[in-house]
Amino acid sequence: MQTITIKLNKMTELEFEVNLITTITEKRLGLEVGSLNTKTKTEHLVIGRMIVCNILMEGGISPAKLGEHFYQHRTAYYHYAKNHKNYIQNPNIYPEYNELYAQVFEEYESRTASVMFQDKLKRLEVIEDIDSTIKSLKEQKQILTNLIN
Repeated sequence: MQTITIKLNKMTELEFEVNLITTITEKRLGLEVGSLNTKTKTEHLVIGRMIVCNILMEGGISPAKLGEHFYQHRTAYYHYAKNHKNYIQNPNIYPEYNELYAQVFEEYESRTASVMFQDKLKRLEVIEDIDSTIKSLKEQKQILTNLIN
């Protein structure tokens, strides 16, 4: 009898929070699950990505870290932030964006386990960076150990 081993990928807390915001946004826009993480540039997808990324950036997540999650260059997030600022300061430019942003943010705050989501997201980003560094160091240790033996 053959034994099958299944390795489950453990989702980090930061990934969980990103997925929560993404899921809320996709639901609000009537999109399929996972559709925001594509290179397609329809109006709803771009608005959805802008909302998710701006909530995360307000929570302290850096554009570089967002690039790792959404597989886009960090400059896209600076563009999202600039547009977001314009839309919020001038509500008549894109009232639909402002309304959707407020709805997603409110639902996210009510569903997240953290009361102070900004502090939590910043800490989760640091923890994820530490975990990544530890993994890299373990890999380097294994390579050096193999060279010694």
